[in-house]
Amino acid sequence: MRFYLRYIAFAAAGFAAGPEQAIQHIEQRAHLAGRMKELRVTAVSVAVIREGKISWTKAYGTATPETAFEAGPISETVAAMAALHMAQHGNFTLDEDVNGKLKSPVGRKVTLRQLLSRSVPDGFPIVQQLLMDRIGWSFPQIMERMVFHRAGMRHSAWEQPGGLRTTPGDLAQWAIELRETYYGRSNKVLERSTVHEMLTRQKDGWGLGIPIGGEGPSFHFGGGGLRMLVESGDGAVIMTSAGQNELARQLMTAIAAEYRWPEGWDR
Repeated sequence: MRFYLRYIAFAAAGFAAGPEQAIQHIEQRAHLAGRMKELRVTAVSVAVIREGKISWTKAYGTATPETAFEAGPISETVAAMAALHMAQHGNFTLDEDVNGKLKSPVGRKVTLRQLLSRSVPDGFPIVQQLLMDRIGWSFPQIMERMVFHRAGMRHSAWEQPGGLRTTPGDLAQWAIELRETYYGRSNKVLERSTVHEMLTRQKDGWGLGIPIGGEGPSFHFGGGGLRMLVESGDGAVIMTSAGQNELARQLMTAIAAEYRWPEGWDR
């Protein structure tokens, strides 16, 4: 009996540790191979987070897990972390008129809170200029020193004028750092109080620079190919060639079904 129980424990641990079966289920649910061919997607890369840690990464087509993709709108979300890092260190406040800190004022009163919560149309260029004017570095330097290095994003770079180029693994690491800080277990980039402010609804479905949604177990942050469930620490990052959002949505839905994410993860 003792041997039998040990065997059962060993087998269960081995099954839980191996993601291969889950990956197969996800590929089948999303009809991945066929959809890649149909949509002419040449590269897909995925990182899955379980209980606050990267569980597995996998790439398809011409991609490898180290292939960097253009992050699109997620660029602004990651960059918001740099703006809030500077705010918490006294460079400016969330609610002051930023014109006093800009070398070329925009001519109307506007605050960092308004810019990051998308209360001001086309506000991101103002955020970029604010940070560069205040500290005197280029924006790629700001992102490297304030976010990438601190959050452990080793395969990421900011390209002007394109924005963030990164991997799903790096974005997953960024999301984990944000969640760890939310619970007071890290402060590599932001303080806990700043992250709580960042993940507080400001306008519509936005916090400070970041989409948020859900309630309780389904409370999450991220949009597009990024989701992080705050309570459970489960999430995923999906990046595709040509910014193929339809395929990313199908894969995210398949991942959510496989790992039984709570209802509301997508709202």
